Amino acid sequence: MEKREARVFYVQEREGQKAMLIFDAGHANGEIYVYECVKSYSTKEIQEEVKKHLKVNNLVKGTEFTALSTWIEKNYGFPISWKLVSE
Repeated sequence: MEKREARVFYVQEREGQKAMLIFDAGHANGEIYVYECVKSYSTKEIQEEVKKHLKVNNLVKGTEFTALSTWIEKNYGFPISWKLVSE
């Protein structure tokens, strides 16, 4: 394969198959990674965990992205994110 535009594909859960993300970094002769959903978290659960971690009672409106990044970093390591736009 030739170099391609990097993309993330989402395949919804269906009978007998978990939801999946398929990641293509776009590199020529590179790998395509397929990830199955292992676990999901509610946004409310994440917000409560972040408030506890930051020792605050409320999160300031407009800081949702920062709160989510904080939660990912705390639980999984420093994240790199891309804005996804549906085609």
